Amino acid sequence: MNKISLAIFANFFINNEERLQRMKDSFNSFKDINSREWVINIRGNYKHQAGEFLKNELGDSLRLFYLQNKKGWFYDSIYISNNISSDYVFFWVEDHILINTLDSLKNCIFEMKTLNVDQLRYSFFQSDLLERYKIEPIKIG
Repeated sequence: MNKISLAIFANFFINNEERLQRMKDSFNSFKDINSREWVINIRGNYKHQAGEFLKNELGDSLRLFYLQNKKGWFYDSIYISNNISSDYVFFWVEDHILINTLDSLKNCIFEMKTLNVDQLRYSFFQSDLLERYKIEPIKIG
């Protein structure tokens, strides 16, 4: 499958070996998505080990940052998001593993394009967060 217009975006805090290993396991579960770009900021004591792992795996498709502004991770996220040029952005959470097939994820992205869906949440959006951020769920089908 050709590369889809997809960016993988993350702002991680990797502060110990366990979190580093979880990030690696998560990465390995979907690394073959053929994303056009990976825009990733890493904070924490293990940021350089995590960064080296990703550089070795991704090469030139990685835009790596080690920002930790006093204004907070959200400020840094907005800053690095200006480096994204893809049509779709996958917000990578470093300790989540793809448990479905990679083809299912790719098909989901293509279906989003076909149906003109602009967002799809895959984790942690319980009703209290939906209310706090006033995000309306999108119903398909």
